[in-house]
Amino acid sequence: MLFIENLETPRLTIRSWRKSDKDFTLSLWGDKENGKYMSDPVRENMDEAYLKCVDEMEDNPEGYYLVAEWKENGTPVGTCCIFPENGNYDIGYCISKEHWKEGLGTELIDAIIRWVKAEGGKSITGEVADNNLASVALLSKFGFSEDRKTRYKKWGEETYFDAHYYKLNLARAFYSSDMTEAELYKELGALTKEKDISRAFFISSIVDMEKLISDMMGWAGIAESELQKKGTIHTDFGEELSWEYLYYVREHPVSWNVPTDILYGSEDNLTSIDTMTAFAQAHHANLTIMDGGDHWFHTEEQMQFLDNWIREKSDN
Repeated sequence: MLFIENLETPRLTIRSWRKSDKDFTLSLWGDKENGKYMSDPVRENMDEAYLKCVDEMEDNPEGYYLVAEWKENGTPVGTCCIFPENGNYDIGYCISKEHWKEGLGTELIDAIIRWVKAEGGKSITGEVADNNLASVALLSKFGFSEDRKTRYKKWGEETYFDAHYYKLNLARAFYSSDMTEAELYKELGALTKEKDISRAFFISSIVDMEKLISDMMGWAGIAESELQKKGTIHTDFGEELSWEYLYYVREHPVSWNVPTDILYGSEDNLTSIDTMTAFAQAHHANLTIMDGGDHWFHTEEQMQFLDNWIREKSDN
């Protein structure tokens, strides 16, 4: 199956797999480190049957095989696959080890979720080896949770992996990446009115949007009167400031009344410790601070901390 249109992220283009991608794919999946937790064989175990399967990926009638490449020069950096069935979309993904810890997995999963939602999908699943902690943490960050236990093996080997399927129910999920900020703010406010939300997890969340916008205006040297006059201003650090959105945030403060656990990095450059602490105290939220953690959890140490935190809080 082929994509009608490519998917775009801030740094990546995600397109349909082509036969010309075969060498890159085999080197990626067959690498002992890169493909450690994949069911695909290492390079020396790639037999004729396996290579025939790879040759047929471009025209596979059951799902989509995709390549993620740099927007700027078209160099491939990863792959993913999506298999739709009865409203569920089962996914797999792999980022080249040369680009681990750069946030590309986050961009890739985010793009897949947005596409599946646009297709009307009801849920997304992914099978992950229990020892693949980075992948478990990545899916957990997007709200995936354990669905069922499973086990799989590598092609051509007697190597088995204990694993779990992780599932994201799209009927209960929302993301800032596929909404405007104003739409997300409305959605957040609407969620507090629903009776069936028993608990929430905030990871590096923006808890005072008006303050963040004001801070960004200060970083860019923009006066409020200038933003009001121009309406929209693009900053040198990549953010777009909008008078309409600032006005909306002021007129529609979110009243959050859901029991919440918060994970915050001490080196967060967007939300100060004072702002986060004040929010936690005002809303009786449990606040966990990772010493040395960034706003964007992405290093191996940070992802391990996030994974342990999710597991601990989910068990309580």
